Amino acid sequence: MTIPELIEKLEKATCPDRDIDKAITELFGTKNDHGVLICAGYLGIGMFTSSIDAAVQLCERVLPGWLWLVEAGGDSDYGATVVSDDSSICSDWHKSTPAIALCIAILRALQPKEGE
Repeated sequence: MTIPELIEKLEKATCPDRDIDKAITELFGTKNDHGVLICAGYLGIGMFTSSIDAAVQLCERVLPGWLWLVEAGGDSDYGATVVSDDSSICSDWHKSTPAIALCIAILRALQPKEGE
């Protein structure tokens, strides 16, 4: 699954989704000597859409040195922003979970820009 496809799935998610967690793990993980996927410190499939801790570990792995911020808005909205040391900023507001909002912001930061 590509980054744009994964962003689209996350944007449509209304709750944590293990299929999306698996897709994130497959996209960014590596296999150990026993063929088990490891991603952001998780053996097997991480809980990226349900756990803010897992989403933060993913951010630290795939965007090293970037800062992150998650905040709550009204009506169960959650916002997430990732900022690079050169001030590149990617944000998202999502009505589901703070972890999903952070995953979307991370993927947007990794998404190739038009023309690249």
